[in-house]
Amino acid sequence: MADYAVPTMTQVALSELSTAHRAFGRRRLESVDVLLALLALTGGLRLVHLAAGKPDFEAQPVARVFALSHLQSYPGMTNGASSPFGWAQLAGYDLLTRAFVRQSPVNAVREAAVVAALGIAVLLWLLARRAGLPSWVATITVAVLAVSPLAIGVQRLALTENLAVLWLLAALLLIYTPGGLGRDLLIPVFLLAAVLTSPLAFAMLPTAGWLLVRRRDPDRAVTIGVTFTLGLGIAFGPAAGLLRPSLGPGSGLAAWVGLDPVVVTIAVVVSVASLWSRVWRPFGVGMLLLAVAALWQGPGGLTLAMPFALLTTAGTVRAAALARSPRRRKHSGRQRRFSIPLVIAVYLVIAATAASWINGYAGLRTKQPPSPVSDAAQWLRDNASGSRVLTDDAGWTELAAAGWPTGSLMVASNCATDCETADWVLSTPALRDQVPALPGLATVLTFAKPAARFDEVEVSRISIVDVVPAAREQGSRARAGAMLAASPRIQLLGDADTLRGGRVDPRLLATIAAYVSLDPLKIVALPAIPGEDSAGQPRRKVVLTGDDPARIAQFFGGQRDIYRPAAVATADGRVTVTYSLFPPGGLLAPFDTP
Repeated sequence: MADYAVPTMTQVALSELSTAHRAFGRRRLESVDVLLALLALTGGLRLVHLAAGKPDFEAQPVARVFALSHLQSYPGMTNGASSPFGWAQLAGYDLLTRAFVRQSPVNAVREAAVVAALGIAVLLWLLARRAGLPSWVATITVAVLAVSPLAIGVQRLALTENLAVLWLLAALLLIYTPGGLGRDLLIPVFLLAAVLTSPLAFAMLPTAGWLLVRRRDPDRAVTIGVTFTLGLGIAFGPAAGLLRPSLGPGSGLAAWVGLDPVVVTIAVVVSVASLWSRVWRPFGVGMLLLAVAALWQGPGGLTLAMPFALLTTAGTVRAAALARSPRRRKHSGRQRRFSIPLVIAVYLVIAATAASWINGYAGLRTKQPPSPVSDAAQWLRDNASGSRVLTDDAGWTELAAAGWPTGSLMVASNCATDCETADWVLSTPALRDQVPALPGLATVLTFAKPAARFDEVEVSRISIVDVVPAAREQGSRARAGAMLAASPRIQLLGDADTLRGGRVDPRLLATIAAYVSLDPLKIVALPAIPGEDSAGQPRRKVVLTGDDPARIAQFFGGQRDIYRPAAVATADGRVTVTYSLFPPGGLLAPFDTP
């Protein structure tokens, strides 16, 4: 009969320990897999929509971050939200990763916000688990945050609130995590970093304090409270000039809420209901304060509120389900867990959310036309490189990123009483909106003569002398152009209406008339320079050809003084002649009406 070894108690214990260890390891690997999938979903959706839409309120933080990351001073005054510490964090990321080399200025700063969104996803999942939610609930919470059009819309903006959320989540996670003095001291540091990054983070301080008191460790709560108060006093006292943040006037909220109205409505309603839940009441109070902040500040408040709104909603719904289950089992002999009305309600919520997300994604995917500020900046680089330019935050960043000397760039917010001398104005709607509050800017714009216009953005030359020909000269140009068009020595291959309509530079008319007295000439085209037609400037570029293109080029290149072109180029038997801006008046006096 075979002998069988009987396992000892020690062997049994070791076997059970090994089994438990393997199960724990499998759970940790599954959690890592889930987090990696959530990170891929979060980052991918935000990168896809990275360049969609560029609200005006992004202009100032982008300009500040660009200046800091290039170790330059920014000349503009702060007339809106200010966050020196938040800007320094964004600039640090862009300085380390060279994002401004790889991306446009706005997208470079937004890239830092996308990286912050990845950190928010991880910390929110960990906080949900620490707060007692099961893994599947934490996963659904982060997944909704990842795919919500509203969350995508605000979490890829150049807003310091995206960084403030990171600091808040890290602080709350540490509150739930037992540790020594060193870890506890990180809590006030993270809370202080959050409020210095965005003052809206003050709305979550009651939640943090409430959770600390609930831990029933008065020494820990006092240490954290005293340390935070000391740091706040220093930051808003002696170091206020370097660190103190401020809030701007805020911007519209309705358009952003319209990206995901169903989730916003559910989150607000459940946050109110969470006040009746002992476990989730602190988060409900914080969430309602953030809702008020969102009504006041718009996208900044929504950026802070979204993660905490979804966490509060998930926790409150989970707590309500657990509180209801025992009563159902007690009073019902059947094991049906959900009533038919409840199932119908859940399906209706899912259907409404899906419909709102379809509309929200359509809003996010709206294709933005090329930025008129970029077109205007390109025009300035082509026609007035190195000149002194007065502009706003967005124009400053575009020109500085293109290599324009920052010492030659002035910002309109400095024109409270007087403006520095500038040669050009890059005028945007945001700049013109500042005119009533900036008398110095209004004075400068009275001497601005339009040179080019790109949609609502205008480039103007500043001059006390009227260098633009008077309106009556258009009649002289029309009569001279009509005579040239009727000449048998000129063959018009295009743009005849432009020539007869008085929309050609008088220097071109005079030099063409002089040349055809020597040889016949073909006018191939009178191409428009982008932006100048809409500003009322005459065409100053012509493409010519004839029997001897070299002679044509020599003739025009040999002109002197005011008739000397800015450029003469020959290619494929054609000669392109381009004059500088603003022809002097009186060149066509013989064609004036007596």
